[in-house]
Amino acid sequence: MLTEASVPGTDDWFLVEIATAMGEDFERLKLLDSYDDGTFVVPVEADPSAVEAYLRMAKKARLTFGATIVDQKVSRMNPRGFRTAAEDDVNGDREAVRLMRMNQFKSQFKKMQRWKTLYGQAFFLVGLDELNVPFLTARSPWTVGVKMNANRDWVTDAAVIIGRDDALELDLLTLVRPGYMRIATKPAKQTTIPTDGSKWTPGLDWDWSAATAVTWTDHVPVVPFTNPGRIGEFERHLDSLDRITEDILERLTITSMQAFRQRAMETGDQGLPEYYPGDHPTNPNERIDYDEIYKAGPAALWLLPKGAKIWESSPVDMSALTLAEKKDLEHLAGISGTPLYAFSQDVQGSAEGARLQRETIRAKVLDARELDGESLAQTMGILFQAYGDQARADPAEITTMWGQIEYVSKADVAPAAASAKQSGMSQRGINEHIYEMTPEELELEATNLRDEQFQNSLLGVSADGSDAGPTGPALSTETLPGGEAASGTAGPVGELQPVG
Repeated sequence: MLTEASVPGTDDWFLVEIATAMGEDFERLKLLDSYDDGTFVVPVEADPSAVEAYLRMAKKARLTFGATIVDQKVSRMNPRGFRTAAEDDVNGDREAVRLMRMNQFKSQFKKMQRWKTLYGQAFFLVGLDELNVPFLTARSPWTVGVKMNANRDWVTDAAVIIGRDDALELDLLTLVRPGYMRIATKPAKQTTIPTDGSKWTPGLDWDWSAATAVTWTDHVPVVPFTNPGRIGEFERHLDSLDRITEDILERLTITSMQAFRQRAMETGDQGLPEYYPGDHPTNPNERIDYDEIYKAGPAALWLLPKGAKIWESSPVDMSALTLAEKKDLEHLAGISGTPLYAFSQDVQGSAEGARLQRETIRAKVLDARELDGESLAQTMGILFQAYGDQARADPAEITTMWGQIEYVSKADVAPAAASAKQSGMSQRGINEHIYEMTPEELELEATNLRDEQFQNSLLGVSADGSDAGPTGPALSTETLPGGEAASGTAGPVGELQPVG
């Protein structure tokens, strides 16, 4: 039992506080999931007899605009590498790149980044496996929660990881504190921790396991990545998403209804008989079923009374609905900082409007990169500690190198590179900041440049590519010892080569 859960600062207290906060958030996480995968249904008011039909139509009207908002940001978050305090680390630390590859960093980062953008927070966890080998993994707020320091909100005081041991039929709550970790268990044939969005409270009937594991670091090896306000990227815009989906629903409903227009028959004063005559060959004196007689169909043939006329309702103009839907999408794109072309490929506008769309998403991504860069530095510092590399483990000395925000071809940036070169920028700076090369590409390019310069020196080609002679710069005629005049050239290593 967690007997000290009411005592602030104890392990019992941290476990219950963090787990309770996680359970209260499950409902919100499930709601965001439904908008991300399109399983939400816009509430509709309909006649009870038509509820099922309206629900089916509502499902057809759903579009995953929420996922589009998330993916437009995530696709632009792409770390290239890291600079550390290691000696001669200019182009990016090779050891950092090696650890990134060993831990599938790119795929783990994309997974973490999507959770962070969707839910408002996600985590990188550094641990040791059963062979004592360090690993890095991404976790969502469905399974991890943290308690941040009251004075330094970038420091994690404690973390809780939800787990399950099916073999032993145990629910697990792992508490991680600076320097150690403990596991609390509760027997359960089926897990008591919901994943359907129901709120959950952990209660106090948990027992600490006997073992307390000592960790390799005096930090909590769980690093949160958090949106401002811990709010999902489209969480503020759920009403707008509902309104757009309802616009689509209404358009689909009207279109379906207009496929079966209302029809009426005008027969004048005589009207239509209600019963068959007594001498009718098949239905004498029976009530006439006009729905059966005038059934609509592609091969239907109607026999109308003399002088009767058919009236049919006029179609509804759909242009107002499609225009309203378009305006709502423009509004959503503006308030969410998402390019309009992500919602609709049929976008017509000025070049200035397109530039402003790119600038909006660019500003949003740059802000996110600044925040995530700090969390990435903490993560890599803890990962270096796990591998025993203290020289690179200081987060204050770790800088994240980011890739392109949007794909740009080399040909497109070549004029900017040429202009930067003329203004005095170094080639290494051009390669990193304009061509945005990865650390490995920077190192390879530097090697290629040295090889090219060496080959040019052998071939007598100057830096600007002009030919300076077959074997080197031509020498003027000189007077050699003995009074002879001779002409010569500088050979492969620069010695004088007499002619004749």
